[in-house]
Amino acid sequence: MSERTREPGRTAVDRERRSSGQPVKKKRPPQSQGSGTAAKKKRPASAGNKKKPAAKRAAASSRKKARMADDRIRRTSGRIGREEDERMSSRDKERARRRQERLRRVRRQKMIMAASVTVIVLCLLTILIIFLSPAKSIVSLSKGDKYAGNEEYDKALEAYQEALEINEKSVRAYRGAAGCYRMKGQIEEAEQILYTGWEKTKDEGILGYYNKLLINEAVEDINAGNCTQTTMDKLNQVLMNDPQNQDALSLRDICKERLSPGEAQ
Repeated sequence: MSERTREPGRTAVDRERRSSGQPVKKKRPPQSQGSGTAAKKKRPASAGNKKKPAAKRAAASSRKKARMADDRIRRTSGRIGREEDERMSSRDKERARRRQERLRRVRRQKMIMAASVTVIVLCLLTILIIFLSPAKSIVSLSKGDKYAGNEEYDKALEAYQEALEINEKSVRAYRGAAGCYRMKGQIEEAEQILYTGWEKTKDEGILGYYNKLLINEAVEDINAGNCTQTTMDKLNQVLMNDPQNQDALSLRDICKERLSPGEAQ
């Protein structure tokens, strides 16, 4: 069977293209026209393809604009949030600074008040010590003098001792206590308290009283014919305190005459 017979409907050009290896276009059969109806025309493919990319580009552009708007909103909200945080932080810092300043001011006021109270208390104590201590000492001295006048020497000595505890430099208390000891016959105690008073006060009146007691003891020893080295020591003590004391010089000469040569040496 010939090629024309096997492939009906093909033209010589198609056969020639087929034989040469070129693609052969197929022909579409003609569409039949119905009675009373118009054949539908197919829309070219190029028209639809033109509209779809434009829509996609518009949608992509709108999405991009939306994303950009969202980014701007986020950036704006983030900036506003940071600014708000900074403002809040600055306000918090300012509040904290003011709080610390108030606390420092309160502490400073408390310290000033405590120091003021301390100074006031110290001043009051000083005033009490200055004014009340002499007052108490005077009361004790008055009691001592009263008891001594009534020959209540033990009570007088207690009162004088109270006065000395308040004021250890009370000349009146030393002299009053020495007088009480002398009246009780305790000459050594009288001499001792007078010598202590002299060391504390350096009062010439107390020293004179002390020297007087030593001289009186020396006179008693000489009159009793009991002149010993102890008597010489008392007179020497008086001359040590008062080198120009004429009574002590005279009594020492008398005592030297009555002492044996070995004792006098």
